[in-house]
Amino acid sequence: MYLVSDLFSYSNDKLLFYHNGFRINYIVLLIISPLIIFFYIKNILKLKDKYASFYKVDIIYKEKVYHLNGYLDTGNNLYDMYKHRGIILVNLKLKFNDEELIYTPYNTLNHDGIIKCIKVDKIYINKYEFNNYLVGLSEEEFKIDGINCILHNSMKGKLK
Repeated sequence: MYLVSDLFSYSNDKLLFYHNGFRINYIVLLIISPLIIFFYIKNILKLKDKYASFYKVDIIYKEKVYHLNGYLDTGNNLYDMYKHRGIILVNLKLKFNDEELIYTPYNTLNHDGIIKCIKVDKIYINKYEFNNYLVGLSEEEFKIDGINCILHNSMKGKLK
């Protein structure tokens, strides 16, 4: 930008250089600054939408409370095939008996299998109580930092 400004704003008469007219860098700044502001606001809004999907989740199971960090995933549409209950995915090691497990088949784009689920007593998210949900026990870590619970898509209506 400095080179372009020098080329267009200075004139020379043999060995004498003098300033001639308006500098080009002011014109470039007037054109580029609205573009920079537009992309900055667009990225801030996208970041705000991402962090609006994070929630504090309390799961009560056998009189023990688990405090989790949840993420509302609109792609989580897992349902129990037997009673059509939504499934919340958790990657914690919860203490449970084998008699309490509910094995639920699932199908994704790349994989299908059976997920181990348990019926919890209550789930609290932002002062809202959810009763008719299962907690699916995931063996894998979630790829979102600080998240150990993926909430079901059907919770979106009550949380937003």
